[in-house]
Amino acid sequence: MSVHAGMPPLDATAMMPARIGAYEIRGVLGRGESATIYLGRELFPARDVAIKVYDPRLLASEERALFRSLFLKEALLAKKLTHPNITQVHDAAADDERAYIVMEYVQAGSLDRYCVAEGLLEPRRVARILEQVCDALSYANAHGIVHRDLKPANILMGADGEAKVADFGVAHTAFAFDPTRGLVVGSPAYMAPEQLERKPASIQSDMYSLGIVLYKMLMGELPFSPDTPAALMARILLGNLPKPGAGRSGLDPHFDAIFARATARDPAQRYASWEEFGADLRRISEPAGECAPDERVAQLRALPLFRDFTSPALAELAPMGRWFDVRAGSTLVGEDDPGYSFFVLVRGQMRVTRRGTLLRIHGAGQCLEETAFLRRNAARRFASVTAVTDCTVIEFDPDVLWLASPDCTRQVHEAFLRIMAERLVNAEGALAEMLAGKSVTLF
Repeated sequence: MSVHAGMPPLDATAMMPARIGAYEIRGVLGRGESATIYLGRELFPARDVAIKVYDPRLLASEERALFRSLFLKEALLAKKLTHPNITQVHDAAADDERAYIVMEYVQAGSLDRYCVAEGLLEPRRVARILEQVCDALSYANAHGIVHRDLKPANILMGADGEAKVADFGVAHTAFAFDPTRGLVVGSPAYMAPEQLERKPASIQSDMYSLGIVLYKMLMGELPFSPDTPAALMARILLGNLPKPGAGRSGLDPHFDAIFARATARDPAQRYASWEEFGADLRRISEPAGECAPDERVAQLRALPLFRDFTSPALAELAPMGRWFDVRAGSTLVGEDDPGYSFFVLVRGQMRVTRRGTLLRIHGAGQCLEETAFLRRNAARRFASVTAVTDCTVIEFDPDVLWLASPDCTRQVHEAFLRIMAERLVNAEGALAEMLAGKSVTLF
C-alpha cells in the first residue's frame, strides 16, 4: 500500500547523515518508496536500533496532513502494543524538516528471505513462526487493531528465531483521526477478496493474508501468477486456491486444511479467532506429548523476562515452574485472593483489573502478580487476572524457588528489578499525561 504513489522514488545516492537526533548512524538497512531505514546506535542504553526516516518531501507535499496523521497513528500504536512478537518502537520525533521512528533492530531481516525456493524453512518451523504471528495479532486485536498489510516483508525474524510483526502504519484502529479507515489499503497479492470489493477489513481479512504468507513460505511462490493487476484481482475474487500439498510431496496434511480455511472465499468460513488459527498451527509445531527439558529451556529463553539469563540458570529454573493452560474467560487469580506465587504468560493474553477497572492487557512473555511475590508478608492478590484468550502460563512458587542456587536467585531478582523499573516509568508517564490534560500539578 502507498498513499504516496505519485511521488518519485527516493534518491538512492542521498548522503547518509552522521547522526539523527541522539543516534549515531552506521549504515543503511533499506530504502522504500517513502522512507529510508538506517542502522543506528544508541548510547544509553547501549544498543543498535533501526531508524525509519521518512522522505522530507512528505512534510512539504499536499498530502502532509495525511502523512502527519499516519505518523501520529504509528507512534500511538507503538505505545499500546507491547508484545514479544511485535516490533517495539523506542522513540519517535517530527518537526517541519524531518520525521522518524526509532525501532528495535531485528538483525535477521524479514521472512522474504525464506519465501524463495533456495531458502525454504523446515515445515514445522514455518508453523511455529506463524503461530507466533497469530499470538501477536490476537494481542493487537484485543486492542481493537486490524493490521491490513500482512506480508513476508512485514514479519521480521529476531536473532533468537522469534517472529516479530512490523509496520502497523495502515492498521485499522478506533482512533477518530485515523485517515485510512475508509481506504482500501494493503499489498494486492495478499489482500482478501472482501478488501478488493471495498468492504471493511476484519481479522478474517488478516487471516486470509497470513494464509497466503503460509503458502509462500512452504512453496517459495504465490498460489497464483497472473501477469496483470486486473488478472490478479480476478483470480483472488474467484477463490478456490490450490493447496500447498498439491505441489509439495510429504507435507503434513494439516497444512492444506489450515490454508483452505484461512483463505476461504467467504470470511465467515475462516477461523473465528486467532487462537483457533494458532492452535491448528501448534498441532504441527508441537506434536502431542510432554515437552523435553531442553524444549522448556528454549521456551523460557524466548520470553523477554528470561532473555538475559544464563543457560545453567534457565536449566535450573525450567523444572521449578508449574506449566498449565488457562481457557479463555477463566480467572487465573481473583482480587484479594490469598497467595504469593507469580506467573509468566507463555502464550495468549490476560486482562488485569482492580475493582472492575481495566488496568492493562498483558501479552506473551510478561510477568503477572509479581507484587504479591515481592510483598509476600501480605499474601493477598492486588488485582484480578482473567484470560482474554486461551493461554499457557508458568507459575513459580517462592517455596520452591528458595531451593535455587545463589546465582539463579540473583538473576531472578535482577529480572524483577527491571520489571518494576519499567512499570514505574510507564506509570509515571501515564500519570503525567493525565495530569497534563487536567492542568494539575503535584507538589
